[in-house]
Amino acid sequence: MRKILLLILCLSLAASCLVLTACGGDTDCTEHVDTDKNGKCDNCGAEVDKEPCTEHNDADGDFLCDECGAAVLPKGPEEVEITFTVKDNEGDILAGVSAIFAHSENDEYNVTTAASDANGKITAKLYTGTYSIFYDYDTDAIGYYFGDTNEITVTATTNAVDLILIDNNPDGSVDKPFVLSAGENNIVIPAGVSYNFIIYRAVNLYFDATGAAGAKVIYNNTEYAPDADGVIHFALLGQDTNSAEQLVIENTTDAEITFSTEINSAPGTYGNPLVIENADAPITTAPIASGSTVYYTYTATAAGVFRITIGTDGAYVSMANNNTYESVNSAEDAQDGVLVLEVNEGDVIMIDLSVTSGEAREITFIPELAVPQAW
Repeated sequence: MRKILLLILCLSLAASCLVLTACGGDTDCTEHVDTDKNGKCDNCGAEVDKEPCTEHNDADGDFLCDECGAAVLPKGPEEVEITFTVKDNEGDILAGVSAIFAHSENDEYNVTTAASDANGKITAKLYTGTYSIFYDYDTDAIGYYFGDTNEITVTATTNAVDLILIDNNPDGSVDKPFVLSAGENNIVIPAGVSYNFIIYRAVNLYFDATGAAGAKVIYNNTEYAPDADGVIHFALLGQDTNSAEQLVIENTTDAEITFSTEINSAPGTYGNPLVIENADAPITTAPIASGSTVYYTYTATAAGVFRITIGTDGAYVSMANNNTYESVNSAEDAQDGVLVLEVNEGDVIMIDLSVTSGEAREITFIPELAVPQAW
């Protein structure tokens, strides 16, 4: 019996020793150890307060310690190497695009990159922070694009970013119309297709299309069809010199058509002034509405004095020598209705005539070039 009691006592002491060893010598584990800082005792698994970090680590840039969650003061800017891929909004790679990164807080961190390579790749080193992005384009390669990615925030873990640009090349749609320029334009329209066009500064202009059989133009809610000779002609009704007029040209046939258009200023306008051939006879304008202007030009055949005598009350007349840019303005400043300008041979003189108020009326004036007589 004594041997049995001694055996039980030894087993109890051994178990106590194991518990003490497991808990660091304390049966209540009052000195917990949390070496992995997971909030639990490594020995007994009891919940413990997280040990404060002496050196916080914030690798993900969220300003919280990755280990203990404590707030971390932001570090100074870090330089990060990033690979950018330039694409359009359809996902196609774009080569020949340079990116300009403008840092929101420090201009010294601004970066202009080289052009994207054949794979659309750009590699740049940027400091952490927020950047506005602008783009420069190799127009021979990709045409005109506008950025859809206009801002990025760079953190210490940023390593790859897609730069998305929107293709803004004209395609004849309502949102991306073709532009008709002054002078002649060659137009090609596939069978049964309509293209949208825009004309800038469309005031006092005429639209003319030749060889346009099978075409139809819709402008200002009016349809214009070609005449028997394949000509379409009408006036553009822009309200001022900054107006942009839109029109639609439709191919009404089942085959592709090709024709030419011309956008020309109306006679007597600034872009197409009337020409005075001989400065020796009175000239009477067509009726000019109040606030409107009719333009003439005269090229001096010799050096001398160019005079305009105004024969209409309420007219406003000015003229300028294009070489010296001297001018005299208004009938009110003229002596007995005569304006005078010294000119050199070959000078092109621009003459502006307008009605200052009241109803539309004609203006009569007499141009004269007086040449000094040789002694």
